[in-house]
Amino acid sequence: MESMTGFGSAQKGNLRIEAKSINHRFLEINFRMPYWFYPSEMKMRDLVRERFSRGKFDIIISFVDPPQNFKLNYELIKALKEELRVLSEQISPQQLSSSPISIVINLRDLMTEIPLSYDEGLLLKCLSDALDSLKLMRQKEGEALKIDIMERIEKISSINDKIKTLSSKIYEQNLRKLRERILNCLKGCISGESNSPGDTELFQSNMRALNNGSSEVLSLPSVADKITSEDIIKTLILYLERFDITEEIERIESHITQFKNTVALAVPKGKKLDFILQELLREFNTISSKSNSAEVRNLVVEAKTELEKLREQIQNIE
Repeated sequence: MESMTGFGSAQKGNLRIEAKSINHRFLEINFRMPYWFYPSEMKMRDLVRERFSRGKFDIIISFVDPPQNFKLNYELIKALKEELRVLSEQISPQQLSSSPISIVINLRDLMTEIPLSYDEGLLLKCLSDALDSLKLMRQKEGEALKIDIMERIEKISSINDKIKTLSSKIYEQNLRKLRERILNCLKGCISGESNSPGDTELFQSNMRALNNGSSEVLSLPSVADKITSEDIIKTLILYLERFDITEEIERIESHITQFKNTVALAVPKGKKLDFILQELLREFNTISSKSNSAEVRNLVVEAKTELEKLREQIQNIE
């Protein structure tokens, strides 16, 4: 595993190269260097692409001792001298001495820079060493991140195991409560009285779903006449499926296994890990929406907190 954050440097003779990188969705390479190195830029970019697939890279090429490659621009000096002579004929010496002539003359323009010849092989070797140094630091950072990531995914797995243990108990509780409510509602239908407005509403809603999708609200006596044991079983199944989180728990287990297998791969894996985390978050959200247990919802909040911390770490993985 490799982090996208790191720094590396190398020096060859008078040449020094520094390379640093930070996290980025894609591969972005920026050079800061004298213009005479431009002909080698494509080869230098290829060196970066060979080693890295993601990250924003800033590569600075400089000299330990700045080269003395400036000389006077004699042509400019001659032209400036002639212009000053013409100016002196039109303006008195007193006016010339008091005028802001220093603003007109830019000393930097009186110097001309001589392009330096350089050894391209030495340049590429220096860059290669700097990139190797950078990669080593990124790998060390990555191994430290890996330890933290694996600890967090194990914690999420443990939370899912707790939810799995609770789910079977909650399922049985829901089944028992539903049986009781349906029996009470049926008793009310037969006697012509309802024990609870909530029971009546629940029963009518379920019967509405079973009545071929009709919007007609059946009266309680007519419901009692029409329902069968098969209707009750269907209603029971529909109700229980709304609160069954077995499938979500199994998918979370599968995603966690896939996450661990991906971490073990010796390839860039940051984007894939981020996608798996999105799937895990989706499953936990579904569990929270389905569950009527406060204990399960608290566990989901704990899992989502760990997922958020985990995602922050994954954003820095190549």
